[in-house]
Amino acid sequence: MQLKNQTFTLLIPLKDLSETKSRLSSVLDINSRRKITFGMLKIVLDAAKKSNADNIVLVGTDDSIREIGSLFDVDTRIPNGDHLAHDIDIVVNERKKLGDIPIYIPSDLPLLNETDINQVIKFSEFGQKVVLVPSSSDGGTNCISFNVGTGFSCQLGENSFRKHLDECKKNLIDYKTIEPQGMLFDLDTVDDFNKLQIDYPLIFNSLMNSN
Repeated sequence: MQLKNQTFTLLIPLKDLSETKSRLSSVLDINSRRKITFGMLKIVLDAAKKSNADNIVLVGTDDSIREIGSLFDVDTRIPNGDHLAHDIDIVVNERKKLGDIPIYIPSDLPLLNETDINQVIKFSEFGQKVVLVPSSSDGGTNCISFNVGTGFSCQLGENSFRKHLDECKKNLIDYKTIEPQGMLFDLDTVDDFNKLQIDYPLIFNSLMNSN
């Protein structure tokens, strides 16, 4: 049964900016890493606001998230879980109790646009399916649309995409994998940084020169 009155809430996690993108420390100082992190967040939030999603929640680890949420006029939540994936699961369960379909999206997708998000919403079939989007680089997961049921939890990092597939199969959860173009590339490593500079110079320059 499809519940066509379901609302969709985008969950966008954001770490403390003082700890952001440590794997880029060989090519960027801390101020530049903060700048590029903030620039990507603006891209993701802009896409989120233009999409068909009903709500946006920044998920953070400290009080600084509230200031950023106020700046962009979006809701915030500090779950105080043991790690990022646990934080996401806490907020996912909260939103499900409210009748929402939660969608996890990272804050470091510099190519993201609203069409990518709308594809995820479409293929979720109003929360009847888990929708998974892979990372093009490390086997990670660059988007999860959660289902209305139980038995599925968030796993992040290297090879998490395969772990999510295995979890769906083990628990007989209906799922769909899709590859929206703007969701596949996440900027996390020096290789990612170099690829963005070579393949997408306009976006790269915009991020590096953003305020």
